[in-house]
Amino acid sequence: MPCLNNIMELPRPWHLDLLLEFFVQVLEAVEYMHAMRIAHMDLYVFNVLVSLPRNSEQFPEVPSGAVYIIDFESALHLPQGPGMQHPVELPPSALSSLGRTHFDPYAWDMYCVGKLFDDTIKIVWREKSLPWYVRWFTDWLIGTERGCPGVCHCRPSARLARRVAVAARFVLSKWRGIQGVGSRGLGWVRACSAWIAGGLGYGRQV
Repeated sequence: MPCLNNIMELPRPWHLDLLLEFFVQVLEAVEYMHAMRIAHMDLYVFNVLVSLPRNSEQFPEVPSGAVYIIDFESALHLPQGPGMQHPVELPPSALSSLGRTHFDPYAWDMYCVGKLFDDTIKIVWREKSLPWYVRWFTDWLIGTERGCPGVCHCRPSARLARRVAVAARFVLSKWRGIQGVGSRGLGWVRACSAWIAGGLGYGRQV
């Protein structure tokens, strides 16, 4: 396997476009695993690698900027998919800091993704303020639930989270393209942001 780079080794600071692209790629990978009924169970910053241009030069099959999840030692192949799987015992490497020994494995992965994103922001973000929707997004994934006794519906699925991240990336790209065109363009971005937030029960607008 090519020698890639963990988040601590990447150039920083990151701009918002790069941060959202990272979110999308991680969630695409988690969505795929969950569709295969696989829960990783140990998602954190050192189990996510990113390829840089120098990696692509050495290994042409590895595209620059691609995100990879590694270390499946604790992963579980489960009998049921997301929204149907009951809690399982957490492996030793994933013992919950929340005081729980059993967790819906898919919800646990999403909790870990939220913590992963929060830790990534602390490492790569250097601007004074973080956009409200990025902070809300990580908090949404981490959630307030601390271990449902049955199937967990408190956190978003990887599919829903990926769709929201893609929508945020799309709105940002459109905003970049229409900056300077006047109040009509700004109104379009406000409307899109309100639609995304309102559909998730979050009333704040940009």
